[in-house]
Amino acid sequence: MKKVKSIFRYIFAIVLIVSIVIFTIINILNSTLLDKSFVLKILDETGYYDKVLGYAQNNFENYIIQSGLDKTVIDGIITREDVVNDTQKILNNIYNNIEEKINAENLKTKLQANIDTATQGMLLTTSQKDSLNSFVNEVANEYLNTIAHFDFEKTIFNAYHKLDFIMDVANKAVLIFIGVSIFGLLVVCSRRIYKLFSLFGMSLLSSGAFFIIVNIFINAKVNVQAITILNNAFSFSLREIITQMLNIIMKNGLIMLFVGLALIIASNLIHNFIKYKNGAEK
Repeated sequence: MKKVKSIFRYIFAIVLIVSIVIFTIINILNSTLLDKSFVLKILDETGYYDKVLGYAQNNFENYIIQSGLDKTVIDGIITREDVVNDTQKILNNIYNNIEEKINAENLKTKLQANIDTATQGMLLTTSQKDSLNSFVNEVANEYLNTIAHFDFEKTIFNAYHKLDFIMDVANKAVLIFIGVSIFGLLVVCSRRIYKLFSLFGMSLLSSGAFFIIVNIFINAKVNVQAITILNNAFSFSLREIITQMLNIIMKNGLIMLFVGLALIIASNLIHNFIKYKNGAEK
């Protein structure tokens, strides 16, 4: 009977470890990458909007050189507020499935007004007018390419929605497994509270050690600060998101590790106290 109980104790403990790991991973993802407010906070903290604005303006200047127009024609055609609003639209498309199209009509209107002012009094040929219209469209497209990066927000939303659904189901299932494991440990440990403390401690310690090892392994194998996708603004924000996720993983791992150690120490103290008490009574 003791061997059977011992087997069940370890089975419940292993299930608890796996459940804690999965539960923690789900909650880390839900509070970081899958949370729009977290992403917005990172974009703001990393100066994403200002970087994109500067990046777009620098690209506009390349077209100015080719067009022969004065640099002042691109002054004020986009603002930081435009970048913030358009970025919000992209995130709404991904996280909320709100189909908001990003267009550059306001930019084109401002640019055209600046060009009209700069060319006022000039006699422009049809060819020159066509070139200026082409210039306006090229600048507008450059902004759209800079701000949007891609045009498959719907695909990302569908993937996000499926992942969110799977994680929600998995989270509920894991909570059931955690509850069953704890109840099972309570039953097999019966009156031996110190064993219950010890198994809880081992489960948390093992889970914590797992996250610490994962963090160390990722940092050793992946140079997060070298990750580059699309442009510097996007890459910098992405690197910050990954860095914060790794920090959260390490923080959770350390907390579990120390709580687990505390429970194991408490278990040994309780066990020794019980032994001492029983010995004194005899």
